[in-house]
Amino acid sequence: MTLFADGSKEALHGHNYTVRLDVVLSGSSLAQTISFSVFKDLLGPLCEAWDERILIATANTQTQCQKEGNSLEAVVCGKRYVFPSDEVVCLNVENITSELLASELAGRLVEALKNSGYWGKELVSGVANPIQGIELHVIETAGQGASFTVMRV
Repeated sequence: MTLFADGSKEALHGHNYTVRLDVVLSGSSLAQTISFSVFKDLLGPLCEAWDERILIATANTQTQCQKEGNSLEAVVCGKRYVFPSDEVVCLNVENITSELLASELAGRLVEALKNSGYWGKELVSGVANPIQGIELHVIETAGQGASFTVMRV
């Protein structure tokens, strides 16, 4: 549910987001070739963590969350919701929008790329890293979505 500055919000509803990743490269020599499986293996678990979950924006002043036992109570724009805690993901964002989800997911992917040795100046093999940046798209419905770009350089 998108929250608005005037204290109103959309009704609780679901989306089947599509995530698309574009990788910005400086070269494509055989030595610099990176398999798509690297990106799938890093991005897949990040998407899976949010799949079929209720996403709550906890960095919004109109949202308060409290976990009690196996439940999570959320008060959003004055309305109280109680969910099974294992079906909720609390995100440190101001709102659940395509724009902010793209930004959050791109940041998490960059961190995963750093931890895997794919975000530095050189690849683990010692070859210059061809990845100059990423553009991560979160598509809400056909023709409607947002992207966030992170450049390595």
